[in-house]
Amino acid sequence: MNGIFIVRATPEDAEAILAYSAAVGAESDNLTFGADGIPFSVEQEKEFLASACASKTDRLWLAKSGDEIVGLANYSVFHRKRMAHRGEFGISVRKAFWGKGIGTQLMQTILNFAAVVARSEIISLEVRSDNDRAISLYQKFGFEKIGTFKGYFKIDGKLVDFDIMERSMRRTLPETERLILRPWSEEDAEECYRYAKDPDVGPAAGWPVHTSVENSREIIRNVLSKPETYAIVLKETGLPVGSIGLHRNDLATGDDEAELGYWLGKPYWGQGIVPEAARELLRHAFEDLKLERVWCGYYDGNEKSRRVQEKLGFSHQWRSESVPVPQLNEVRKGHVNRMTKEEWKELYKGREKQ
Repeated sequence: MNGIFIVRATPEDAEAILAYSAAVGAESDNLTFGADGIPFSVEQEKEFLASACASKTDRLWLAKSGDEIVGLANYSVFHRKRMAHRGEFGISVRKAFWGKGIGTQLMQTILNFAAVVARSEIISLEVRSDNDRAISLYQKFGFEKIGTFKGYFKIDGKLVDFDIMERSMRRTLPETERLILRPWSEEDAEECYRYAKDPDVGPAAGWPVHTSVENSREIIRNVLSKPETYAIVLKETGLPVGSIGLHRNDLATGDDEAELGYWLGKPYWGQGIVPEAARELLRHAFEDLKLERVWCGYYDGNEKSRRVQEKLGFSHQWRSESVPVPQLNEVRKGHVNRMTKEEWKELYKGREKQ
């Protein structure tokens, strides 16, 4: 973690946001304002933030280091009926915090909100054509250039071009007969806490129990909002009952590999839910993401996880006698399994032909 946390802005943040806007506006010519900041009074900013808090489709977030605002993002949809399927956003980060992953954290937050809460189909943005750092970030998250605003800004008598970028959100979410795998949202915090507070769930996978709904909300923001991390949602209820994802870490370090991780609420153990979700995510990994290897592991004694991986067809690679479990300050024995794309094709494509 980089010590940065993302929170939803409230009217109480008005004065701090105005001070932030003046500071960040003085640091570059990439924003619509300069050192004068946003042309709002504190009361006007409070009214704007109150409106955003009351909206179901508009939102503003702060990236904070301690009590200091170091980044800001906003998202809004177009409210005319024929344009309500579209949304747009903006991001800013204090210059001293560039290169620390804050833009990525804010982008993950925006995309999850747009997909799960606002249900936007298309997201667009404008960015200076020479702002290579920002353009690279947006491209990483699937945005493509669709045009150019010639002379969008005029600064000190000089016209500045902006690229128009867009991303479709209409990608079909992974789903199975009983399940939908969708991004987590802060609105899922209560359901997440319902299951993650159980001492039989998290510690077996190496993480501590959640201590409150707010703790679950923070973990959704900072952990479960990472790319390719999904809530396991029952079609029958529309509610999340666990989590599954493809991650990059010490096992999966290459661009063509990932580690499969998962957990499930205890009331749903023994119903084949994790294997069902994992089979679909493996298909997504090898067919959609074009990965070559997927890793998976479990700690000694976690028989449920061992059986899941055996059922999926993972092959055992090695056993480690001393595996650090930093979130619990423990050292455990661990097992590492792997599945290659060729092994997956043999296992699952063969079954489809039968």
